[in-house]
Amino acid sequence: MNSETFLKAIGLGQPYLSAVRACPVSEEEIRRLPHSPCLEENYAGPHPEKMLALFAHYLASYSEEAYHVRGTPHTEWLAAMTDLAIWARALMRESGEIGLRETGWLSHLVRTEIFRLGRLQFIPRTLQTPRVYGKEYPAGTPYCEVHIPEGGPLLPAEAEASFRAAEERFSPALFTCDSWLLSPRLRALLPHGNIADFSARFTLLSVDETSRSAERYIFGRVGDPRGYTATTALARAVKAEALAGRPLGTAYGYIALR
Repeated sequence: MNSETFLKAIGLGQPYLSAVRACPVSEEEIRRLPHSPCLEENYAGPHPEKMLALFAHYLASYSEEAYHVRGTPHTEWLAAMTDLAIWARALMRESGEIGLRETGWLSHLVRTEIFRLGRLQFIPRTLQTPRVYGKEYPAGTPYCEVHIPEGGPLLPAEAEASFRAAEERFSPALFTCDSWLLSPRLRALLPHGNIADFSARFTLLSVDETSRSAERYIFGRVGDPRGYTATTALARAVKAEALAGRPLGTAYGYIALR
């Protein structure tokens, strides 16, 4: 698959296609992407459009076969690749730039580490040292990180289907999640609904009350909350908290399966 076909397949059209066409990169640069320093942290340089071109060319050329080796069919591979489009659009909303800056996160696509199974994303891992999640699990225990991509409401039935698919695919002993969606403050503000149903699945281990990441995901940026446009109950609640100087925060939790 060439890069233009790839970008269209994951939902990016103009001006992203034009930006990639206008940014020539060598085959050597493309092949070396898995070893690039940009995969270790998010890109802060002057050419985010080059990052988009590199990722588009690399993923279009090499990632489907790598995912296929891990048992991923074509449609599921494309679903995983839509994360590239999510973060390209996020950058446009935040700064008006065409390109990519979330290259550290998107390294998971290059390294064949993240899988989108329906509504949720999963990164299968094994514990490197013993950890306590209600009980002690030994090193080598398989588990899955859970991530919630942008993409509409978090319907309970869809979340349930994603968890069951991940259990079947990866046989984890645990699911873990670090997200503003698990924030105890959010649970108090909106005790009913899709997000409350999702967060109630997890037993919390830690809370960061200072994080403003929710504002970035809900409003497209972190800034003066007086400028936030709030059109949903969630957005209105988070804006009110931000105006009062109370960041929503994040929390880390787990679901034990065995």
